[in-house]
Amino acid sequence: MRFTIAFAFLMLAAGATVAQTSAPRLKAQSDTIDIRDGDQVRAAAWSLSAAQNPDIYTVALDRGERRRVCFVSGAESLCREVGVGEHFDFVVEHRGVDYPTRIEGVFVPPMAVFDPAYQTANRGRIRISVPEVYELVNVAIALTETARADRWLVVRDTPYYQALEAHFAPARDHPFVRALDAELRRDRSRYFHLKMNGYAFEYDSGGRIVRSRVYDRTGFAGDPVNHLLPFIEQMRDFSAASRFRDFYAAHRSFYESQVAYYRDEIDIADMLAWLGAQFPAVRPYDTTNIVFSPLVGGNQSVTSFESSGFRELQPHINFPYPAAGDTQLSPRAVALRRGAIVFTELNHGFINPTAERYAERIAGAVSDRALWTTPGSPSDGYGNAFSLFTEMMNWGLVSLYLNDRAPEADRDRMIANLDPYMQRRGFPEFPAFNAFLVDLYRRRPPGTTIAGLYPAIVDWFAARQAARAAPASPS
Repeated sequence: MRFTIAFAFLMLAAGATVAQTSAPRLKAQSDTIDIRDGDQVRAAAWSLSAAQNPDIYTVALDRGERRRVCFVSGAESLCREVGVGEHFDFVVEHRGVDYPTRIEGVFVPPMAVFDPAYQTANRGRIRISVPEVYELVNVAIALTETARADRWLVVRDTPYYQALEAHFAPARDHPFVRALDAELRRDRSRYFHLKMNGYAFEYDSGGRIVRSRVYDRTGFAGDPVNHLLPFIEQMRDFSAASRFRDFYAAHRSFYESQVAYYRDEIDIADMLAWLGAQFPAVRPYDTTNIVFSPLVGGNQSVTSFESSGFRELQPHINFPYPAAGDTQLSPRAVALRRGAIVFTELNHGFINPTAERYAERIAGAVSDRALWTTPGSPSDGYGNAFSLFTEMMNWGLVSLYLNDRAPEADRDRMIANLDPYMQRRGFPEFPAFNAFLVDLYRRRPPGTTIAGLYPAIVDWFAARQAARAAPASPS
């Protein structure tokens, strides 16, 4: 024993690290864990995975900053304060399995820097654009074998796509295209990280792709990495080799026509005003910056930024092309239907912060994935109870907005049309939820907001799950 202790002291004196013999432990109630990162609560933000050892939660810090981070599961929590270059190892235990985990403090630049000139130019504005380098990334994704084999990833039944095929045929095997394809094959969810970060690049005055002067990265909020940055040299070469800027310039009027449709036909200002009234506790965004591509299929997302107290909501969406059923609707109803795609991203900026207050209850109420999802469908991509709940609320909120804004002759049919759509996406319980939510909203006491209905909504999920889990009574 004396030799062991003496050896340990010698190792420490030499600057070596002696491994912990008994790491702190957190006993988790589910496979998703809430994270309290400073003042920010991220509900169900951490999914347990045995693929990493340890699985690392990166704390994005400024130089000299220290922050307290807590992993929270039910009544149990484990908290530590870390600074840049520090880490803390512990073990999360769930159902008899140990998951080695690390909290690591690293210096990460802010996602965006909104200087006074940017704030003055954009405060109160709604911007809509098809940015140039962003479109380059979407074009390269459209050329991948993965996108060509997936009918949902890229919109292909348009003259624009046919023009793309003709122009970029010689570049189909470019290293940038192959690199993006490898990323998508490795993990299909990489699509969002790669595409969204396309907005963090721009052309300089010499026509060279460079980092944005405003954004370090434009992926999901809290992501410390610009996932497109490692491919910048290949991206530059693809731009030159494919003559992308010639293609973009030739289609500028087409992009402007799609921007004009959003600006003139879709009442985005009304959507934001309605959401603000229904979720009064959510601090308003100072600007809304809508980014889209004519190529994007059914894969929308949203991110947000805050810099010097200035908040930006940034939806990444598709263009709402006409549908066959539009002929049965009034012009006002058609605009509402086509506007749903931007509404369903705007509203995440309001429903998610509100749902975080009920994260623990949601984790229990939406825990049975066999009830709420369909394996192999888009619903299966919502990996935890919180994201499933918010996606059901997302489209349920469309029904409530239609209830308030659709012409009476179209309203009930438009609300009912959401049911088969969500069932095709693999949400079998959505029709029942939709009927409940619309009825709850219509019967709410005067002055009650949607945010005020959240306790009743979470109770419905819990009751529905409990009823399906109960054994059938004997006949």
